[in-house]
Amino acid sequence: MYWHPRDKEWLAARKAEWRQVKYNLNIMSSRYPDFKKSFHRIHQDLFFFGEVDEKKLWAFEYEQPVSERRRACIRQSGGRPFCGLLPIFLIWYHPQPETLDLEAMRTAYLPYSSLYYLREDLTRWLAGSPCGGPGYSLDPAYGSFNGREPLLARFIFPGLDPAERRAFPGREAYPEEWGARPTWLRDYCLRGSVAELRKDAHYYPNHIGQFLWDHLSYAIEHYPHETLDKPISLITGADDPRRMLLLIMREVWHFHERTDPSRWRPSTIALVESLLQRVAANAFGPTLMALWQEAKTLTEVSALEAWEFDNGEEHIADSYSVKGFTVEKQREWRSRWQQVKPE
Repeated sequence: MYWHPRDKEWLAARKAEWRQVKYNLNIMSSRYPDFKKSFHRIHQDLFFFGEVDEKKLWAFEYEQPVSERRRACIRQSGGRPFCGLLPIFLIWYHPQPETLDLEAMRTAYLPYSSLYYLREDLTRWLAGSPCGGPGYSLDPAYGSFNGREPLLARFIFPGLDPAERRAFPGREAYPEEWGARPTWLRDYCLRGSVAELRKDAHYYPNHIGQFLWDHLSYAIEHYPHETLDKPISLITGADDPRRMLLLIMREVWHFHERTDPSRWRPSTIALVESLLQRVAANAFGPTLMALWQEAKTLTEVSALEAWEFDNGEEHIADSYSVKGFTVEKQREWRSRWQQVKPE
C-alpha cells in the first residue's frame, strides 16, 4: 500500500503538495472549460486515498443509466472528471510512480481509448504553459507533474517507430496509435528542449518533449524528409529543423560556460548531462551524431536565434502573450527556480 492517510507526517507532506496540484488543476480548468472545478474533489480523493468513487464518476455522465461498456470505459479512462486521461493523473498522483506497471496500465486503457488522443490532449492543454506570469503559469520549480515527466513520456511513447501499429481488444489500432507523426514528434522534442534550456522566465522544467531524443534519433534515420526537411511549426526563431537542432546542441555543448542562474537548475543540468553522456557513448543514430559534432564548432549565431533561448526581460514585459508579466514579476518568478549550490 502506497497511501498512508493515517500517518501524520505523510499526510502533512501530501497536503503541502496538494496546494501545488490544486494550483495546476485551476490553471487547467481555466484553459479547458470542460474540465470543471467541481471535478477537483474527485482528484483530491485519488491524490490522498488512491481511490476514485465510481458513483461520483457516473454522476457526471450525460446519459443515464450507464451501459456496462460505458462503465468499463469510464473506469479505465476516468470519464469527464479526468478528461479520459486517467493514466496521466495516476502517474502524477501516485506516491511512488516508479512502482507502476506502465505496460499493464496501457493494456487496460487502450481498449477504450487511444494514445494518439491522449497525447494530443496532454500536449494541448494539460501540460500547461511556462508563459503568462504568476497566477497563469506553472510554478518554475514544480512544473507540470513534479518530475513525473520521464514516466509520462514512456507511457505515451512506448515505441520508437511512428509507423508501428498494434491491435487492441475490441477495436483496430489508429494509424498513429503507438507512435506519432515524425514532424509532430520532432517539433515537440525541440520545443521541450528549448523550454528547458531557456535562460529567461519562460523556462519550463521537465517539459515532456525533452525526453524524446531517442525517438527523434530514430525518426531522423528512418524518416529524414519529415524530420530534417519539413519546416518547424512550434519554434518561432527558426523554421529550419536542421538549424534548430544545431542551435539546441550548441547550447548543450556550451551550457557549462553560462554565468546566469539557469546554470544551476537541477532539471536543466540533468538534461544537459544526459545528452552529453549519450553523445559520449555514441548512443544516437549516425545522422544525429554527425549533427552533434557539427554543432560543437558552430560559432555564428544570429540575434534572432539567440533570442530563442533568452527573450530578455523588457521584451517579455511588453509581450502581448504574457501581458502583465513585468520585469519585477519575472525576477520574482526566477527567484523560485530550484538551484544546486555551485561547487
